[in-house]
Amino acid sequence: TALPDSIGNLSALEQLNLGDNQLTALPDSIGNLSALKSLYLSGNPPKLYKQAKSVLDKLSARGVIVYK
Repeated sequence: TALPDSIGNLSALEQLNLGDNQLTALPDSIGNLSALKSLYLSGNPPKLYKQAKSVLDKLSARGVIVYK
């Protein structure tokens, strides 16, 4: 399962719950969610975190809380 790149257009989004979705990738555009405060990813395959490490690191550096 994957998200569309257009998710990055939701600039006012503050919370995003993607838990238990069997995601295998996150689009880089998720880094464009400038108002994002929390991202829930629990219950997804471990390979998601490896694939998305770069974008997750960028979000964490901005203060976004990432729940794995």
